[in-house]
Amino acid sequence: MSLKMNKYIFLVLFLCSLFLFTCSSSQPLATTTPIRVMSLGDSICRRNMSFLRPVVAKSGLNIDWVGTKKNGPSPDPENECHGGWKAAEVIGAMPPPSWVSPDTPILSHWVSSTKPNIVLMMLGTNDFFNSGDPKKVPEHLENIIDTIHKNNSNTHIAVASITPFGWSSGNKKVSSLNVQISGLVKKKQAQGKKVHFVDMFSAVPLSGLSSDGVHLNDKGNRAMAKTWFTALKKIIKDNGKFTRTTIPTKIASPSSKQNSSQVTLATPNQTPTQKKFPTTRDKFLWPFASTSLWNLPIGSGARYIPANIDKAGYAGADEEYFYKLKSSDPLRPVYAPGSWTKRCADKKTKSMGISLPIPDDLIIPDARTKPRSTPNNVSAFLMPNDKTLVQIAPLARCQSGGAIYGWRYFPDSDIYGDGIGGAHFGSGLSSIGGSIRKGELTNNEPIRHALKILIFSEKYLYYSQSLPGYRWPANRADNYAAQRYHGKNAALLQGSLLAIPPKVTASSLKLQTPAGKKLFHALQDYGAYIVDDASWDAHYFAVEKGVLEEFDATYGYKFSGRSGKFYDDFMSLFQAMHIVDNNTAKTIGGGGNRRAPLAPPIGN
Repeated sequence: MSLKMNKYIFLVLFLCSLFLFTCSSSQPLATTTPIRVMSLGDSICRRNMSFLRPVVAKSGLNIDWVGTKKNGPSPDPENECHGGWKAAEVIGAMPPPSWVSPDTPILSHWVSSTKPNIVLMMLGTNDFFNSGDPKKVPEHLENIIDTIHKNNSNTHIAVASITPFGWSSGNKKVSSLNVQISGLVKKKQAQGKKVHFVDMFSAVPLSGLSSDGVHLNDKGNRAMAKTWFTALKKIIKDNGKFTRTTIPTKIASPSSKQNSSQVTLATPNQTPTQKKFPTTRDKFLWPFASTSLWNLPIGSGARYIPANIDKAGYAGADEEYFYKLKSSDPLRPVYAPGSWTKRCADKKTKSMGISLPIPDDLIIPDARTKPRSTPNNVSAFLMPNDKTLVQIAPLARCQSGGAIYGWRYFPDSDIYGDGIGGAHFGSGLSSIGGSIRKGELTNNEPIRHALKILIFSEKYLYYSQSLPGYRWPANRADNYAAQRYHGKNAALLQGSLLAIPPKVTASSLKLQTPAGKKLFHALQDYGAYIVDDASWDAHYFAVEKGVLEEFDATYGYKFSGRSGKFYDDFMSLFQAMHIVDNNTAKTIGGGGNRRAPLAPPIGN
C-alpha cells in the first residue's frame, strides 16, 4: 500500500476517534438532525460568539445555534446573549433592564420556542453591579436550570463559573461565588440532572481581561472559546444520543475514481446570510411614509461636495424620548420650561395648550449646572388615537404625578405623513424621524433609514443674510445663528444632508467595530441630517433613550467618549461624510435610482 493511501486511512481513523462515529470505508457516514445548542449569557457571551463559533464550525460538528436573538456572527446568528442582564433578570426575579421593554420575554419563552439540546451558560457577572445581589446568584442559577429542564429534562446544561475580575477584592468575591456554583452543579448531578460544570475562572487568565477588568480581550476570548469547545465535545462524546450527528462525507480515491480512501470534509459557509427585506413595518419603530426624507435612500443622482468636518474631541449621543400613550393614564398639563438650566419651574409658566395622558411614575430629570448637564431631551408622544405625534423639547418632569415641561412643536405631526417637522428647535426637524432606535446598533439587521447628527455650529455652520443658517428641509436655525455660526462652507447648514460617497468603503476607512461598520452602511445608503448644534467640540448622533445602556451592555465599551476603537470609527465616519448638495424637496437624496429598496408599507 502506498504512503499516500496510508495518509488517507489515518485521516479517516482520526476523525472516527474524534467524533466517535462507527466508520465504514465503503459508504458515507450517517447524518442526522443537527444538535441544537444555545449560548446563554450576557455581553461576555455576546462577544465570545465570534471566537467560539468559528472553532466549532471548523471542527465539523453538526451544530445548529439556536436562540430568539439574531445578532450573532453569520451565517447562524441565533443566541441568547443578553448584554447587561443579571441572572435575576433572566429568570424573572426582577424586571428586565431599563433599556428593554418591560414585557420583553425571558428564559421560559427562550427555551420553549427554540428547544435546545445543549445550553452553554455563564451568568452572574452583572449581578455584582447596578444594584444586583451576587449572594442570590446560586438561587437564580438553580431556578434557571429547573426552568430549562421543565421544558425538556433531556437538555444538557453546561454551567460556567464566572470569569475573573481585574481587581483583587472583586476576585475574592467571584471565587467564593464560583465555589457555590460548582456545589450547585454537584447537587443537580446527584439528583440525576444533566448538568456539567465548566471552570471558566481558571481558564481565563488575568492577562485575558480588557481594560475595564470585567470583559475579555482577544486572548481571554480565545481561552474561553477553547474551554467551551472542549466542554461541548465532551457532552457530545458522552451522550449516545448525539454520537451520530456528524458532518456529511463522501468517499473518493486519490485519483479521479472513487474508492474508500479519501474523506472530504464539509466546510462552513463563509458567505454571510443575505437578509430578506421586510414586507411590513411597525409605525412607531419605523415611522412615516415610505417617501419621507427619513426613509428615502440616497439616489444615483446625488451630487457630493466636501463637508470638511474634522475630528472632534468628543463622540457623543443626543438622547431622545419616545412614548406610546394610553387613554387610561391620567391627563397632565404641559407647560413651557422655566429656563434652559431649570426646566421644572417653581411657578406656573405658559401653557402649551395640551394635556397628555402620562403614567404618574414617569420622571425625566431636570437639567443641572454642577456638573453641567443641559441635554436637548427632544421627545415625541404617540397619542392614543395611534396617529398624532406631539413633539416637545426640552422634556422634563421632576415630580411624580406632576406637570410636564417643554416647548411644544406646532402643528402636531401625523405618524403616517412626511415627518419633516419637529422639536429639534435648532432646525425645526423631527424628534423621532432619523433617531437610532433600541436594537438597531446591536441586532443583525442593517439600519434602514436616514440618521440625525449634531455638530459644533460655531466651527462649521454657515450664516449670511441670504443663507441664514439653514436649508431645506430645515425651516429655521438657532436664534443665535447670526452671532455664533462662523463656518466657511456655504453648503453646510442646519438641514444639510450628509452622506458617505459610494467610492468609499468600510475597509478604506479602516473601521474596527461592528457598530462603526453598521453606521457606515446607513450613512452611505441613507445619509444623515444636521438637526441641532453640538455647542462645543463634539460630534453627536441622535439616539433613542436606552440605546447607550444597550450598546454598553452588548459591546463592553461606551458609545460616548474621547478615545478607543469606537471613538476612532465615529470620527472616521464624520470625516468621510460629504454634503449631498442637490438634496431638495423634489430630489430627496439627489434623486435617481435608490441605493436600497423603499421602506415597506406600515403594517399597523
